[in-house]
Amino acid sequence: MSLEVYNEICYHGTTTSCAEIISATNEWTDSKKDSEWLGTGVYFFEKDLEQAFNFMKRARCANEIDIEIIKATINTVKMIDLDMTENIDLLLEFKSEFMSYLRSEVSGYHDIKIGKLMDFMHAIVSYDAIRKTYVVPGCKPLIKGTQLFRTQIQVCVKNHICITDIERVKCNGS
Repeated sequence: MSLEVYNEICYHGTTTSCAEIISATNEWTDSKKDSEWLGTGVYFFEKDLEQAFNFMKRARCANEIDIEIIKATINTVKMIDLDMTENIDLLLEFKSEFMSYLRSEVSGYHDIKIGKLMDFMHAIVSYDAIRKTYVVPGCKPLIKGTQLFRTQIQVCVKNHICITDIERVKCNGS
């Protein structure tokens, strides 16, 4: 597995009340659902404030007036980039190990939850953050008949020490 140096501006969508707590304490709450695309951690959008805002509107059904974005620098020398072939290939190897583990430890378990797989990998490989480019959910091709889609780069931070230079950014529906 290739661990990369990573130092980028990223954006985290949240509510005004949570933004107040984060900016006052620098304490973050991990997303822990089994369905999280990159496992347990704090989620950011790389270099894209608009994606963070749209996520809050779409996925969290937040009122636009209550949406706030945290701008932060994510700085680590232990980033896994799942846009790299060698890292995706290793993830597929972990999937086989993970399924064997589930079959031996959890009777009748057949379904794989991506978040659990990512957490399994993180328990074995020490890394601070992981990133992956995804097609924006529900997006159709920008030009009919092409593979040109809106994309988003998600970054899941496992080690909160990597989150620095926090700044609140109020979005008034723009």
